[in-house]
Amino acid sequence: MRVYLEVYGCQMNEDDASRLATILEEGGCMLAESPELADVVLLHTCSVREKPEQKVYTFASRVQRLKRKNPGLVLGIGGCVAKQEGRALLERFWGVDFLFNSYSLHKIPEHLRALRELSPLVTPKTMLMDQPEGFEESLFPCNNKTHGPTAFLTIMQGCDHKCSFCIVPHVRGPEVSRSSRAVLMHAKRLIGQGVRELVLLGQNVNRYGKHTQDIAFPELLHELDRIPGLERIRFTTSNPTDVDGSLVECFASLRTVCPHLHLPVQSGSDRILGLMRRGYTRKDYLATVERLRRARPDISLTTDLIVGFPTETNEDFQSTLRLVEEVGFDSSFSFKYSRRPFTEAGKMEGHVSKEVKKERLAMLQDVTQRIAQKSLLKVVGSSQEVLVEKLSKMSKEELMGRTLDNKTVVFPGKPSLVGKIVPVLILEALRHTLKGQYNG
Repeated sequence: MRVYLEVYGCQMNEDDASRLATILEEGGCMLAESPELADVVLLHTCSVREKPEQKVYTFASRVQRLKRKNPGLVLGIGGCVAKQEGRALLERFWGVDFLFNSYSLHKIPEHLRALRELSPLVTPKTMLMDQPEGFEESLFPCNNKTHGPTAFLTIMQGCDHKCSFCIVPHVRGPEVSRSSRAVLMHAKRLIGQGVRELVLLGQNVNRYGKHTQDIAFPELLHELDRIPGLERIRFTTSNPTDVDGSLVECFASLRTVCPHLHLPVQSGSDRILGLMRRGYTRKDYLATVERLRRARPDISLTTDLIVGFPTETNEDFQSTLRLVEEVGFDSSFSFKYSRRPFTEAGKMEGHVSKEVKKERLAMLQDVTQRIAQKSLLKVVGSSQEVLVEKLSKMSKEELMGRTLDNKTVVFPGKPSLVGKIVPVLILEALRHTLKGQYNG
């Protein structure tokens, strides 16, 4: 059975899709290079913003056209859009055969085998939407075919915060953590397969273990830090309200915890932060930044920003610009607010016009790009320890890797360097990356 797998969205979705690819192969399926060459098409999706959701519908329409030519083609849609829309998605697209979520990935091979035995004219519409109290470890196969020296490692899922703009609590459910024993065993397997850097994933990763009798997130970092062969740890995403003193201390004391933290602020206006139900003020956020920089002066901070939240005034927007200048983020992801179903903000009055949101986003991105460029220019002329991840997309003669603080570096080198941490002299700062020279 040939399966084509398409993924849209965040790192959590990428990790889900990577694990699903392994589950499919272990279940006897082969991965196809295109929908046209497949017996089964699976789409794993994101709906945090409107744009990725629209891509899902476009792709589903494309596959439906293929099904007219090949009635036996099976289409499954998983992830956030599947959870958000439920049976309405099955009704909207006659060609969708089943829906699934991240808790049911391990059931898909068996489900596909069952569908294969049925006539395409009588294929039932199915929803594989498990919501257990914990993770089944069959969701985390041992095989590491899809990883290089850096690997994602999901440690928790869901979110108990109720930010007014965010659909994640609805589509991903409440917070659920894997056991520390399972996480540590998984980490050791990955390291044994050549992984040097782990990126710990969760919708609110630093609330790991909050609802269990297991260890808390800082303790988990201490346990991972002791594993021989592990060189670097990163984690995402963190809510500023959950960055406590014990987590800040990890940046100062643990050898493997990289000096980089993605810390979404969303807005610099206290009024908007209140409407967003973020749980902190501008002053609180800046105090957290100060504690982090006091513990680790070389820390790189990145963030998420939303413009055009309902009722956002020009003064609110100017407050965001001032915060961005004050913190000096190394990079940021900025978005126009998009109305999401099942959210409080979606029902608010005072929505900002598309034109104003577009104008504000352009202004914000000009500012964040200028600050990010200054951050890149600071390291020109220095030697950086770079974990070489893969060949560059632009040239087979160049390699791509990342510095400790998560800056991307491209430099000439041999493929034998992939997987190694090497010194690179930084020669030039481009718009989003650094150019360097191997200094070994």
